[in-house]
Amino acid sequence: MRWKEFYTNREVGYKQLYADDANTGVDPEYVFYQRRNRMYELQLKNAMELNRKRKRLGGH
Repeated sequence: MRWKEFYTNREVGYKQLYADDANTGVDPEYVFYQRRNRMYELQLKNAMELNRKRKRLGGH
């Protein structure tokens, strides 16, 4: 999907959100959220693995 969006805000200054072939086709903010979600998923996975190991060892 190819789209471009430009908007100005006096408080924030000029902000430019665009995604197309020239810019790898992704919105930087979207990438940021994906990265944050990925980190959260990894943390959750690590926590679950730790709990599993603890149960296996019989500790609390």
